[in-house]
Amino acid sequence: YLTSLLLETEIINKFNFGFHFFQDYSHYFDNKKNLLADVYWKVIEADSGFDYEGKELEAVLKINPKVIIKGIRNNKLKFGYNSVFNKMKVNALWNLDSYSDIIEEILQLMLSSNPYQFISEENVNTLFMNEQQSIEQSEKMKAFVLRMLNKYASDNAMVAVLINLVYDNFRGWFFEFFRKVLLLNKDTELLKEMSFSRIESWSGSRVPIIQSKINFLEQILNTIKTLPNLLDYSEHIQHFEKRIIGKREEIEQELRRDFIENS
Repeated sequence: YLTSLLLETEIINKFNFGFHFFQDYSHYFDNKKNLLADVYWKVIEADSGFDYEGKELEAVLKINPKVIIKGIRNNKLKFGYNSVFNKMKVNALWNLDSYSDIIEEILQLMLSSNPYQFISEENVNTLFMNEQQSIEQSEKMKAFVLRMLNKYASDNAMVAVLINLVYDNFRGWFFEFFRKVLLLNKDTELLKEMSFSRIESWSGSRVPIIQSKINFLEQILNTIKTLPNLLDYSEHIQHFEKRIIGKREEIEQELRRDFIENS
């Protein structure tokens, strides 16, 4: 009753409920799961960074495992660049018994929330980011990605999400995974949706960055050439060869720019 009254106050912040409210009192809300969720989203709305370790969310998830899904459906949580979701620590999702179904649904909601089926890399990476990730948890995430690939192999939008998240979070596994993708999905339209991290930063010349991208694209080509029935992938090879040519042209432009700036 007191919690309901506090929710009706005009100004809500984490101090209305005291420190560690969810860790200390969530167990009292076994029969009031929606009320607990309302409190959590109200505090998030007032102070998006209050749960900087994700411990409060972890406590809420134990009572209401679908709190994030319901938050998205009820417009308490939205996606996009610099969204509240990107500030959250959601790694506790992976400790739930139903983690696979819940994370799959969140990814589906991310896709359906955008009419162009484009998902911010930051949003997806939030689901797979854990500063203290163990080998066991890393393998659990990779197994989840493989299940998703097998289930959605013909869905280019979802497969592109999986490719990009593996590139961002499991770089050492990327070429093995990409090979599995091409064995299941030969659609060249998929290649247009692969971004490979559009964000980059540098100081000095961009030439080393561009060269590293050429090296990466060449490794992709080498991976494709290990596939059976190579003729099925002739358009894929042409696609990446053109990208490599484009990057080499970028290097020439950068070298000219560097020469002018240093002369």
